[in-house]
Amino acid sequence: MIKNKNETLETKKICFIFAYGRTGSSGLHSCLDNHYQILTLPMELKFHQMFNLSKHLKSTEKVFNFWIEKTKLKRFKNNILYGNYKEKFTNLDFNFYKKKFKKFLYFYGLSRKGVFYAIHHAYAVSIGLNIKNVKVIVEFCAGSLNLDYASEDFNDFKVINVMRDFKSAFSSEKLLLLENHSFIHYFNKNKLPAIFHYNKMLERKIYNLNYIEKKNKNILTINTEDFHQNNKEEISKIVNFLGIELKNSLFENTLGGHKWDGNSSLLKSVKTGHYNPMSNINLALNENEKIIINFIFRKFYLKFYNKNYKFIGNISFIFNLFKNFKYEFDYKTNSSIKLNYFKYLYVFLISCVAYLPIRIRILILILKLKYKKNRLNIKSANTDINSDKRSEKLLRQRSKNIFFFICGAGKCGTTLVKCIIDGHKDVNVYPVELTNLIYQLNRLKKDKNKQKCYDFCEKFLKLKKEKIGVLTDEIYINLNKSLEKILNIINNHLFLNDKPTVFDVTDPSSLKYLKNFKKSKVIHLIRNPVDSLNSQFFERYIKFKNITSLNKWVINSHLERMKESFLNLNKISNDKKFHNRYLLIKLEDLQEKKSLNIRLICKFLNLKYSKNLYQLTLSGKNYYAASNLQQTNKIKILKHKKNYLTKFETSLANNIIYSDRYYKLNKKININFTYFEFIKRNLKYMLQFNLLRFFIYSYFGIIFEKYKLKRN
Repeated sequence: MIKNKNETLETKKICFIFAYGRTGSSGLHSCLDNHYQILTLPMELKFHQMFNLSKHLKSTEKVFNFWIEKTKLKRFKNNILYGNYKEKFTNLDFNFYKKKFKKFLYFYGLSRKGVFYAIHHAYAVSIGLNIKNVKVIVEFCAGSLNLDYASEDFNDFKVINVMRDFKSAFSSEKLLLLENHSFIHYFNKNKLPAIFHYNKMLERKIYNLNYIEKKNKNILTINTEDFHQNNKEEISKIVNFLGIELKNSLFENTLGGHKWDGNSSLLKSVKTGHYNPMSNINLALNENEKIIINFIFRKFYLKFYNKNYKFIGNISFIFNLFKNFKYEFDYKTNSSIKLNYFKYLYVFLISCVAYLPIRIRILILILKLKYKKNRLNIKSANTDINSDKRSEKLLRQRSKNIFFFICGAGKCGTTLVKCIIDGHKDVNVYPVELTNLIYQLNRLKKDKNKQKCYDFCEKFLKLKKEKIGVLTDEIYINLNKSLEKILNIINNHLFLNDKPTVFDVTDPSSLKYLKNFKKSKVIHLIRNPVDSLNSQFFERYIKFKNITSLNKWVINSHLERMKESFLNLNKISNDKKFHNRYLLIKLEDLQEKKSLNIRLICKFLNLKYSKNLYQLTLSGKNYYAASNLQQTNKIKILKHKKNYLTKFETSLANNIIYSDRYYKLNKKININFTYFEFIKRNLKYMLQFNLLRFFIYSYFGIIFEKYKLKRN
């Protein structure tokens, strides 16, 4: 489909048009619509806001359906014109666009960046725009721009910030509200009065103005007043900023190549260079409202318009605040909506009730601006008035993965429990041990290399080729982020569902997973320390004959890990906040009372009990490596007939701190033994290895353990 890189959009510059509402940004966008070097959609798509609502979707088909059916892309089907138009117009074949959009989704991937490119590339192909001529992609996002997302996806992206006199912009928004609802307190879907909508119109503007201050480079501010009065000068600024040619099409207002007359709140035709943006101020605002807006926005008037509004004292401002606003106790007579006497009386009573709360909230806004360094704590400045907040919240919750961790020291049955849970259909089981994954990620952090990230996705995660490119980019960008965020990213590509994920962690420090992953649950496994040490000894010494690492592992590492396991259990059991988030399983109980323990695990993980869990599987296939002694795919813990440990090593295992709470152990420490007892046990194996290194290392290891026991 695409033969070389010049035919993709990944090499093109990106520019966002930012505005805080009713600033004339749509007029500026319409001037850029028909330029052959600019690729821009004929609409305000609100890409970042829409992507947040769709990021929980994992399959290409679901993502495709969401964007086609639930976003403004559906306008391509019948009509892309908005504003004061009765006619319908579209500039492309909608079925052809859908076909291309789906193909480009497979090509670019389902990442935020990939979906962005797929939408725009499909549009370019559908209207016959030559990709080779395109120099910049312009996204008209208004107040929905997310600077963090943009900086993660695109290097050196640009922003055109459209400004308008704040009184004029507020008046335009108020006029639009009055035209649709007659009163400033409109009725929502539940037919309840939105008494704070007046405040939200002010707060959204303040929020967006403070937000865009984060962008301090590659930004061009265009004042709407100058854009209409000195049109040629402002257009030349935009041309130089975007690096495009100056063409006559930049002086025409079009949408998808069709002549466009704007969406003015006055319901009049607006052409660039033939309109006065200040003409609407007196239509919706009275004098005291003008004073209030001048006072609230005085910092931004000074910054963007070089106007310094001085107020003698706040007392005079407070007097103006408690005067009536225009149309507060009245209704707009020339509105398209007519009110009868009873409706008018009802709205009048609402205005009386809302009078004081509106003014208190304005005072709170002023105090925030003064004492919180202009940082407002407003939940969302980019959501529509009638947006369904509950569904938005649900989507955010679903997009965050839930993790279950199976923790324990080595040879305690962590793999066994993972294979049991793998047989359940309502859970994802990670095929790789988490400790190995963390080790690989730490290596990538030390040597941050994109090729190594690619190899990690291909060889370690064993992903399909069409997914590797997208995941590589995301891991490379987020390498320095928290482990939880990286796991969420990997999870979204490995499993195309919203099921919780189970990790097998050969790590006894289960407490850190409870603390670092707030919504996680931990299954902590323990085993009789003597049996665990014996099994570890058998694997390292008898099975693999790794005698050089034997004493280091058995006497130091594995003992320390078992100590840490019991210490973690003691801390968790003493902390009430973790009681509902951890489950203790003894490996011996799992063998003797299989049904009871499997039911406990299912109840703990909120899963339905199933008889399929008795058949050990991993990634849907039968698993035969649960024991060192015998290949079995049944829940069976095989005991070693022979004890390979010396009396001293057995004593060390029996004396692990807090272990006596769970097992009946012989606490008598046998220190009086000869070093030759240790040599006798290893005599038939040690001739194969470096004798001097073995003697020195093992001797000092045991002497050190004896010294610690005597000291205790």
